[in-house]
Amino acid sequence: MDKRPPNGAEQDTDPWDISITGSRRNTRSRGCDWEGCEQEGLYPAPKSPQALREYVYFCKPHIQEYNKGWNFFADMSVEQCEQYRHSDATWHRPTWRLGESPINVDREDMGMRDIHELFAQRREAQKKPTAPPHLRRALEVMDLPWPVTFEQVRAKRNALVKEHHPDRHQGDPSKQEHLKAILAAYDQLRQELS
Repeated sequence: MDKRPPNGAEQDTDPWDISITGSRRNTRSRGCDWEGCEQEGLYPAPKSPQALREYVYFCKPHIQEYNKGWNFFADMSVEQCEQYRHSDATWHRPTWRLGESPINVDREDMGMRDIHELFAQRREAQKKPTAPPHLRRALEVMDLPWPVTFEQVRAKRNALVKEHHPDRHQGDPSKQEHLKAILAAYDQLRQELS
């Protein structure tokens, strides 16, 4: 069964036609916006640099003429042209230097809700004072937190010497080595804290 219209005539528009060609058919009924032109306006052009999403429609000879006279920067000064060119590199989005931000957020959590308190734990850990790098190994051997006083170091040394003394472990070499490390750490901390 042939669904073409009789006498070879084409249908004007089909309300159910959503194809691209159907939408182009609808624009063909538009006339050219050039004054005195009776041809179809098939080619859209922006109305002005300030209204880039509002269009006028021209036929082919008139769109060519319109494009010859189009100058986006016609009403701009040299400084405005340079500023536009510079902002075009960032797609006309606001930018700032690295480390500077107009947004007032905590740099650690980047403004996110911390429902598991991951960032809060990190901030708390950063608030705690850290030991100087040359004392960290000694504090680790003696299992002491920083900051520490000399009295705490002495009390911890006495407890560790009793625990790791060779008489308690029948001369175990590993315990003797650990005791030497404890006494060396104690000497280092004593020199630093006294």
